[in-house]
Amino acid sequence: MPRNFYDLTRAFIIDTLSANKEVSLHDLLEIGNKGLRVLPPEDISWFILKVKIDLEARKVLRVKKGIGPQRTQIISLRKSINS
Repeated sequence: MPRNFYDLTRAFIIDTLSANKEVSLHDLLEIGNKGLRVLPPEDISWFILKVKIDLEARKVLRVKKGIGPQRTQIISLRKSINS
């Protein structure tokens, strides 16, 4: 993934979570597909998922995984950070 795409996606995720406190993965993908028009449209969801996983591994994000057939993921920021 090009660095500028990573940076744009990271900023989008952090800004979205800063404004909403918690967001489901489904909603994050939906918002991203509508709002991240500067990225290639066929790759927006892939970029969001990859950056979300990276930010989770870096302990920037907290992901609560639901139980049951839907297994909804609820994403939030662990701490206040600068985008």
